Amino acid sequence: YRVSVSICQNIRNGRVVPERLCADQTRPRPVVEKCPHIICPSQYVFRLD
Repeated sequence: YRVSVSICQNIRNGRVVPERLCADQTRPRPVVEKCPHIICPSQYVFRLD
């Protein structure tokens, strides 16, 4: 299985920033997906505008 995880990321430089900078933003709900017999490639990114 894979589970989505949202992170707070600066859109100008792509760096992950402290969660407190995104505290007032709406985040997507975590998604759980079953993977086939191969590795699950996935990356969910929450961008700070």
